[in-house]
Amino acid sequence: TGFSQPAELRRVVELIDNIEESIDEVLFSSVIEACIRIKQMDLLSELMKRYRQRGGFVNLSAPTYGSMIKAYGQAGEVQRVQELWVEMQEQGVKPTSITLGCLAEALVVNSKAQEAWDLVRQQMEDEERRGCINTVIYSTVLKGFAVMKCVEKVFQVYEEMRASGISCNTITYNTMLDACAKSCAMGRASKLLEDMAESCVEPDIITYSTIIKGYCVEGDVDR
Repeated sequence: TGFSQPAELRRVVELIDNIEESIDEVLFSSVIEACIRIKQMDLLSELMKRYRQRGGFVNLSAPTYGSMIKAYGQAGEVQRVQELWVEMQEQGVKPTSITLGCLAEALVVNSKAQEAWDLVRQQMEDEERRGCINTVIYSTVLKGFAVMKCVEKVFQVYEEMRASGISCNTITYNTMLDACAKSCAMGRASKLLEDMAESCVEPDIITYSTIIKGYCVEGDVDR
């Protein structure tokens, strides 16, 4: 996929559009990846629309959907992200941990942390998909609520995470401590540090700097 200029990529899309036979996923995915790499999201949307109208739409894999979801998320096109997720369901494509991670991240970066959490809960209720939900995905949801300074939601997600048997890592705890620091809720920090110790999770430099920052913000420099 050595496309470097939008004009070149558009010519390739036009050539493919003139092919009467069905296009296989390898070729179609290559063009999709090229659109994403040079940030031609309008062209990607146009390409997808053309193939739906032709009725010869190829079945894309979960990784390809994940790439598109991630790209549209970064471009701030939340509606397109949601449409792709619905399309995956309709096409019978089973999501992987990576696909769900891309979807959760796409929602979180667009201030849709609640929708990301709802997504996680829905997957946890599905026997086949429960195993796809991991520490990274839950930590992404935590980050979303932390950025929004919704500290109560952060702790609700955390408790749900632990109750579901999803392990927490250093990033998980750092995210929660950051939420406490931003929300002037450092009274909860000591319990998190206890949980870290009980779970044998080692703090790092970010852990300590976040704690110091939190107490300084609260004016409790003696701590």
